[in-house]
Amino acid sequence: MNILNSSSLDMIVFLIQDFVLIFIIYFCVVKLLKSKNGYLPAFFTFSMISYLLSGLYWVAFSLLKPEIDRMPFAVDEIADSAAILLLSTGLVADKKVDRTARAGELIFTVMFSLSNVALWICWSGEWLQDIIFGIPYSYFLWLIIRGIADTKPLTSKTVTTLRIISVTIVSLSFLIIILPGSISSVLDVICYILMFGMLIWLLIKSIQSKNLYVSALYFFTTIFVSYGCASVLYDLSILFNISALIIMYLSLRKEVLK
Repeated sequence: MNILNSSSLDMIVFLIQDFVLIFIIYFCVVKLLKSKNGYLPAFFTFSMISYLLSGLYWVAFSLLKPEIDRMPFAVDEIADSAAILLLSTGLVADKKVDRTARAGELIFTVMFSLSNVALWICWSGEWLQDIIFGIPYSYFLWLIIRGIADTKPLTSKTVTTLRIISVTIVSLSFLIIILPGSISSVLDVICYILMFGMLIWLLIKSIQSKNLYVSALYFFTTIFVSYGCASVLYDLSILFNISALIIMYLSLRKEVLK
């Protein structure tokens, strides 16, 4: 007999995330907002507050409506988008990075984002919601790509490899929807191996580099992976997301106090 069902695990994981966010917000207010480079930590702090509100809403909804598996178009999605837009505004406030658009980066960002929105629509059937909330993530991804290209914490070969793996995961996800069950089950396993392998690599790399943009890429990837997971693997992806929040704060602290 399972001691904890999937819903209970979800609740525990999101409560852990909420507690971590409270501590991050506290340390941001105490240690970073008084620095001379105030814009970046300010937007980051407001972003974490929005992310916290999203988590609290999810917990409240789960307690009040435990019989409903999927939340409707609601406050948590708006708070998530607000968090991403505030993070994006914080990255724009980093004047050390050249924001000049590059054709290759823009094409990859747009194509990758549209592919993911198409996947979300296939999974949920919610056209308007998925299109609207895909826009902030697309903008955030482009800022991360531009920041990594300009600060150069990763080699061009590594960046190319990450792009190939990401495109492979999205392609496999479409094939899983189309192909028969026996084949899709095998592709599903391959997809999970690639997703969590990439998460582990980015976790290690973001700790080693302490680069804000690598940490932001790791955070973005945890969201990308969580949307493609269910049950225990979804909870595992949220644990990776929690670690990404901590590493982003530490990378930001290094950047601000430098």
